[in-house]
Amino acid sequence: MSFITTQHDGLAKKIGEFFGSRGADSDLIFYDGVDSDQNVFITVTPLGYPDKLKTLIQCLALGDFQVLLVTPDDKMDAQMGEMIVALETHPEGIPLVVLGGITKVNEYLVDEVKAKLLQIIKNTSLKDKVTDIIVMRNPETNLPAFKQLIMSLAAKIPDKKAGNVRILVDASFPVKGVGTVILGVVKSGSFNANDMLELTDPSEYKNVIVKSIQMQDIDQKSATQGDRVGLAIKGLKPEDISRDNMFVTKGSMKAYADIKIKFRLSKFIKKSIDIKDKQLYHIAIDHQVFGAMPVKIEGTGEAGILKPNEEGTVTFKCEKKFSFNDDNNWGIIVFLEKFSGKLRILGWGRVQPA
Repeated sequence: MSFITTQHDGLAKKIGEFFGSRGADSDLIFYDGVDSDQNVFITVTPLGYPDKLKTLIQCLALGDFQVLLVTPDDKMDAQMGEMIVALETHPEGIPLVVLGGITKVNEYLVDEVKAKLLQIIKNTSLKDKVTDIIVMRNPETNLPAFKQLIMSLAAKIPDKKAGNVRILVDASFPVKGVGTVILGVVKSGSFNANDMLELTDPSEYKNVIVKSIQMQDIDQKSATQGDRVGLAIKGLKPEDISRDNMFVTKGSMKAYADIKIKFRLSKFIKKSIDIKDKQLYHIAIDHQVFGAMPVKIEGTGEAGILKPNEEGTVTFKCEKKFSFNDDNNWGIIVFLEKFSGKLRILGWGRVQPA
């Protein structure tokens, strides 16, 4: 589950601790655990948000569920608007809205906040997916029911265990006597210890051998879709690996510096995209977030210009090569700048080689 929230040490912490143990902190906070029925649960919260939009985008890429966590004290302001738009950016995910952090002091606001959220959502692409708000008045009694809901909805997630391996990297570091270790989430496919995978890289792909696999600090022979893993690998140093990289089935992906995306520019963006402006934007595909300059705009009312609430196909020349294939080619176009009260998410759509 990816949490969209500013309540990192409040509501998100309570829910995360219910599902598992807290991992090492970075700009993403992980909680992961396995219940008595061997169901794996992973929650992740973007510690750097709202100032760091990149953290939120990378957080969203990890989860099959995109969960907006709101409290009665949260304001229905520009930041809330951006979080709801962020919830829209993954149409193949399962969006949920949870209203918690309820106290005797703010409980009188619950019905009002719930009504406002539903009204806002009715004007978005989420209207048919989020038809109600999950009200969590008492986490101790409500969280077991929330867990059951997650388990029932998980049955709707496409099974990609037989597909190509794709592991999103969270962190890499050296371990004495072991070598390079990476932490990540398996988004698709299955693999075994001693298998060879490929590290995607903007400059050069590299072969990597998985020496061992750990989950919950226990050695495993294999890992599959949905697992949070620690991998001891051979062939790379920690400094060679970042969140820009993925571990994938060899030959399953290609890298492209020129890409095109058909998307609708958000109606809440005040300025058009005009190739004459030479404006640098950023595009996110999975954890890859690179600068990109629009060089061609087609299918719009005015050549070379994409206006707010208008759909068109934009060709971008990217600062680094993006790795993707037909299974993971969803791109999000953003302004990568510090939050200043305005929407930074411009649009989203399928990415193709230009």
